[in-house]
Amino acid sequence: MLQRPAADVLQELRGLVASLPHVANLSEQLLIRGLVMHALARLGLAMQFELYPRLVQAYLALAASPWSTDEWIVVFARVAQQFELTLRDSNDLSPGASSLEVRVSKVLRFIDGHYRDPRLSLQRAADLSGLSVRHLAHAIKLHTGEGFVAYLRGRRVEVARRLLEQSVLSVKEIAAAVGYGTTRQFERDFKRAYGTTPKGMRRGRQPETA
Repeated sequence: MLQRPAADVLQELRGLVASLPHVANLSEQLLIRGLVMHALARLGLAMQFELYPRLVQAYLALAASPWSTDEWIVVFARVAQQFELTLRDSNDLSPGASSLEVRVSKVLRFIDGHYRDPRLSLQRAADLSGLSVRHLAHAIKLHTGEGFVAYLRGRRVEVARRLLEQSVLSVKEIAAAVGYGTTRQFERDFKRAYGTTPKGMRRGRQPETA
């Protein structure tokens, strides 16, 4: 069942669950429920279940749901929807896609789009991405070779360098523009990355006068 794309597996499971109201034999109903739970668990493992706390919660809710067939079907529908939203979010509906690479790329795009926010933190990125802090930190390190703080710092000073070269903004204005709360921290990070201060780099790029 799980050798096909995840979207096809979910569609087949929906069909199985839809047959429940028409199955009078309790043992057959339990068998269908067991098959569905087993397939969802395998699908979750293939998607690296633990990276998506909401999926884990939805699955556990189904496992603990009432024995009433109608109620169980309603809970299953919510679980299936959560799976589909996660798959769609991760662009993982097509076969052959690497779910880990897609998830990490999504998180890095989030950081790239929010590096100007001085409140951006690993916890906030994890909350908004749906990943746990531990797994997000590990995924970023695995994908980029550096941790969250180093990646964010690199993004900020890279943009700051371009602003120094291409704008007339002051060092203080540039620090604020790329997400630093203090100019001092910005200058320390910039010197660590480029071996010179922001003012030193700007002076070095000023054209010589005759």
